[in-house]
Amino acid sequence: MGGISFTQFGIIALVQVLGLVGTALARLTEGRRWQAACQRLFLGLLFLVGFTTIVSLGSAPQQWIMSATTFSVMVVASVFDFSRPI
Repeated sequence: MGGISFTQFGIIALVQVLGLVGTALARLTEGRRWQAACQRLFLGLLFLVGFTTIVSLGSAPQQWIMSATTFSVMVVASVFDFSRPI
C-alpha cells in the first residue's frame, strides 16, 4: 500500500466515500425539507476531506491525490448548476 497500513488506507477511503455521498445528498435535497441539514453535513464533510488531504501530505504521501481529487469533485459538484442545460 505504499508505506501506509491497511487501516490508514481504509480510513482515507471511507472519508472519500462519505464526502461524495454528502455531496450527492446536498444536491439531491435541494429545495426539500432536509436541505439545510444536508448542506451542514456537506460542509462538515468538505472540511474533513480537506483535513484528510493535508494530513495525507505528511503521513501518506502516495494517497494525498485521492483526497485532493475528492475535494475538487465536491467543490465543483456543489457549485455547478445542474438545472440549466449547457
